[in-house]
Amino acid sequence: MSEPVTIWNTVTQISSGFSLAAFLIAVFYFVYKNKIKEQGKIIRDAPEGERVKVIKAYLEWFDVDTEKLTKQQAYEIAIRQINVKERRYYIAAVTFLSASVILLIGTIAYMYLSVKKVDSSVKVQILSPSTNSEFPEEYRINFLASAFDPETGELGDDDIEWTDNGKIVGAGKKFSRTDFSVGKHRIVATAKNRKGSIGSNYTDFIISAKKNNLTVSSEVKLRGRCVSSAINSGFLAAAYIVESEENSGYIDYYYIEKSDNKLSLKKGGEIKIGNPERMISFSDGIAVAGNDSKITFLAENSPGLLKEIWKIDTNAGGISDIQSISKSEILFRGSKAWGIIQVVNNGNPKIDLYDSMSYNPSNGIGIYDNYVFLPSRYQGLRVVSIKDKQKLEEKFLIPGNSERFSTNMVFKGNFGYVNSWSGQLETLYIDLPNPPKIVNTLAGTGNSFKIDLHEEKIYVAGKGEGLTIINISNPAFPKLEDIYRFGYVNDVNVYEESMTICVDNRTLLIRNKI
Repeated sequence: MSEPVTIWNTVTQISSGFSLAAFLIAVFYFVYKNKIKEQGKIIRDAPEGERVKVIKAYLEWFDVDTEKLTKQQAYEIAIRQINVKERRYYIAAVTFLSASVILLIGTIAYMYLSVKKVDSSVKVQILSPSTNSEFPEEYRINFLASAFDPETGELGDDDIEWTDNGKIVGAGKKFSRTDFSVGKHRIVATAKNRKGSIGSNYTDFIISAKKNNLTVSSEVKLRGRCVSSAINSGFLAAAYIVESEENSGYIDYYYIEKSDNKLSLKKGGEIKIGNPERMISFSDGIAVAGNDSKITFLAENSPGLLKEIWKIDTNAGGISDIQSISKSEILFRGSKAWGIIQVVNNGNPKIDLYDSMSYNPSNGIGIYDNYVFLPSRYQGLRVVSIKDKQKLEEKFLIPGNSERFSTNMVFKGNFGYVNSWSGQLETLYIDLPNPPKIVNTLAGTGNSFKIDLHEEKIYVAGKGEGLTIINISNPAFPKLEDIYRFGYVNDVNVYEESMTICVDNRTLLIRNKI
């Protein structure tokens, strides 16, 4: 036998806000309706002697004069008033219930639509490049985005597409390109979830036209992989390695002829050198550093003939970098130590070798007044005072990591610049004897081990990125100016209005304008 339905056992069936509101409204109506019915029942069931008193009290509550009414008339009026009141409560309850239901349905519908809209949306965030960026022509722009679907979480590479004015330029969370045309670009990243809901975001950037007129004046092919080059007023030298030969270093040298503001080359000869690593123009000749710890000086011994003048073993391990301090001093760095070679009249070199300080060998070295800067990657950038060459003193250490401080340094005024394997240029403000401070970091400069400075521009041999030119007219805020994608650029040397670039395996490029 089923349990009779009452207002109390209905409570157990309430399972939502809607049913709770309906229940409360029903209770309100049920209580008042029963109260009115109870009043009618009291009048009907009252004993004959008491009924008149009950009716009179009830009608006086309604402000009805009962003095001139018969008992039957008073009874009928009381019953009629009760019925009218019952109907009024019924109409009011129905009206209130209808309005509440409409309001509740509207609220639920709004909440449902709002939740559905949020749940079905796909959020796209572009992390790189930042909007309103400006890049030089041929710059490698890295694109990075994330897309999130509230229902399924982070979307994958197959769900993201990149367009430039409607043309597809990439797909996935990240990619890079170098072939954007000069002008303004709006790149839109669009993501779609499995239900077909789409979200998008965009970023704007500008590609600027090349500012430097770097025309190829002359090009020579070498028999092996070009590792370094150097140029002075009279001749050009290019060091290369033939991979198939043991002790395979060579230098080809060329005499420079100028005609109608153009440069042309005439082959001078070839010298077997051992294991060349880096060359510089030095005192009307060429100083060559070898990765066998030796440094060799080559000069024009007679017209048209470049000849070895002297060679010295530094005992510093493989030489990774050399720089000219003056017309008579060469600063070098090896895998075991670093030092200074003093040369008098292109002969009788003398070495001050400094190996007493522990440092991690790297490719770079720089000189500023009486301080040597040693970029050491994992150990950071060390600054050593050489005011007293017999007693070295390490002054400062700027912490680094595997990606920073891995190339030679150049200086202009109170600022120093050092590139890194990760392709970023660190700008240091130098106010010795106070510690140098990093004031700016410029990304996208190429993962190099060689940079050079000429006037207000830094030239980065960016290996796979090509040749990068950085403008330092505002020395504290270097700016990418141009990129030239010649190929694998291993070395750059700037001399007056010319430069040499070591490119790829067998090619050396000469430039006549910067």
